[in-house]
Amino acid sequence: MNNLIIRPHGLGDVVMLIPALRGLVKLNPEEKFTLLTYKGSSQVLPLDLDINVMEMPIHAGFWETITLIKEIRRQHFDRLFDLFCNPRTAQISLLSGIKDTYGFPCRFRSIVYRNKFLSDRKPGEHIHQVDLYCKFFQAFGLKCEVCSPDVRMPLEVVKKAKEAIPENYRNTSPLIALNINATYSSKAWPIEHAVEFVNIWYEKTNQPVMLTWGPGEEENSKAVLAKVGSQKAFLHKPVKIKEFVALMSQIDLLITNDAGPAHMAWESGTPTITMFGPTTEQDVEPRGEKHITIRAEGIECARCHKEYCDTKKCMYAITPKMVMDAVEKIGLI
Repeated sequence: MNNLIIRPHGLGDVVMLIPALRGLVKLNPEEKFTLLTYKGSSQVLPLDLDINVMEMPIHAGFWETITLIKEIRRQHFDRLFDLFCNPRTAQISLLSGIKDTYGFPCRFRSIVYRNKFLSDRKPGEHIHQVDLYCKFFQAFGLKCEVCSPDVRMPLEVVKKAKEAIPENYRNTSPLIALNINATYSSKAWPIEHAVEFVNIWYEKTNQPVMLTWGPGEEENSKAVLAKVGSQKAFLHKPVKIKEFVALMSQIDLLITNDAGPAHMAWESGTPTITMFGPTTEQDVEPRGEKHITIRAEGIECARCHKEYCDTKKCMYAITPKMVMDAVEKIGLI
């Protein structure tokens, strides 16, 4: 059967879908799978994953959406699995012409889906997004298991990633990266904390920190660099998404708030220290012995899931010392 899986939104969400996609392809060789995601997000997918990809613009207009729906109808899918179920994907599901549609019971949008995923999760119980995707497909009769993401980028992409590290910093060892950028400002670690951490790290190791950034994020990283100087920190050169994934495979540790780079480092097999404040770590944290989650306790408003916050108490409460203690647990120093 010909199956369409819809999962747009963040890069991290697509990364966490990879283990289930690998399981689907492995256990259902007779099935054909296509992933519909945002433009560019497919770059985090491994090349050996035997699925097709359709992309949609992040801010698709009316005619772009109509063109997309026409293409979906042209491909004659037998089943549609909507893993997002927001108003836009519900609209696409409704107009797709696909008879068998599967989704979550999301308020009024539930009427779009002929088959709804009913979780057996108890109130207050958490399920990691990686496991949730797998359970979703299993509930509708597909064989699925959580597999390792095991993402390796082509050699030419890895070469470009290495070249993104300025030449005079390429022999840095250990090489750690620090990401303080996030889609929502409430999740970002304060710049002053980042500055203090870089100073502590340099004092202990005499090695600089690589400050990561993506489109629209360079200024934050430059603000840290301006305060610590080029002896203690540096920025990588501009990279594409797939090159950033490869870049994560070239470092010894990523320190980050809850954001896409945490998941891209995880899929690359690189240890992570991930700081959580307004989001719920049990649902999305990188999993495995090489990964550490940090959260400051005693913050009443933590896990509020607000996109913006005037105080950011939960992120300010994660001190540079807490992060350094986690680095020492990783064993780099």
